[in-house]
Amino acid sequence: LKSVQYYLKHGLKKAKVINTITKKIILETSQEFYEFVQGLEIGVEYDTKVEFEKFIENCESVNFHQRTFTKWLSIYCSYKNLYLKKRKSGVKNYFTMNKK
Repeated sequence: LKSVQYYLKHGLKKAKVINTITKKIILETSQEFYEFVQGLEIGVEYDTKVEFEKFIENCESVNFHQRTFTKWLSIYCSYKNLYLKKRKSGVKNYFTMNKK
């Protein structure tokens, strides 16, 4: 009865919108990766190996490779409408996430 009274007084309430982009990123990568990449800044160049090692310190995946990390960066950038710039200098690889 209280529900009916509430409905008559306030009408229908909109449900909270679930961020579908966030869900898609997490489904294609992992929750840990999503939380990690949220801490990276746009427009800053990062050493891929250094960031990969920081990530795997807190990641429970045993068979996780740097190639997968780079692929996940591309997935994240595509959903967030960012451009992933990759460059190589000698033996080191770098990446920067930039706005399109």
